Amino acid sequence: MRTGDREKLAELGTKLQEIEALIERISTTEPLLGAFTRLTKILLHNAEGVKISEIAKSTSDSYRLLTQGTVLIQHWVEHTLKLAKPVAIAPVLELTQNQD
Repeated sequence: MRTGDREKLAELGTKLQEIEALIERISTTEPLLGAFTRLTKILLHNAEGVKISEIAKSTSDSYRLLTQGTVLIQHWVEHTLKLAKPVAIAPVLELTQNQD
């Protein structure tokens, strides 16, 4: 492997580690999004291949699936917020008079 290729591979590896760290931070800040952290770990654990190019393709497919999942969640949240837009309601005061 050429030196330039090794450097590029190391650079890409560092970027992947940064992405994983960001995903971890998201699940720490928003526990409900922890599913994406677990999904990422499972997908990357199941990466298959003998050659580095095969493993890279499998990893790329994993991140593509993760991206699709986050886009679906984003659309669902946007749709839900459109359905349940909060509106201000004027307070209603009920006055009861005791008639004795």
